[in-house]
Amino acid sequence: MANNVNVDGSDRLPTILVTNDDGIDAQGLRYLVRVLVSANRYRVFVCAPDSYVTPLQYFSEFFFLSL
Repeated sequence: MANNVNVDGSDRLPTILVTNDDGIDAQGLRYLVRVLVSANRYRVFVCAPDSYVTPLQYFSEFFFLSL
């Protein structure tokens, strides 16, 4: 783990949150997460819907939840 030492001397890995609106099975999302995890230099969290969400769907859900 010596390669994972931060500038401040700690061994905590930087955390990355990967998100999209194309869904959890989107090829680009899977590729990016695979590359980040295989680098073994980051804690990777993924937040994505189970399927594609259009901007209009997102806005309408956010708007109604905000009321």
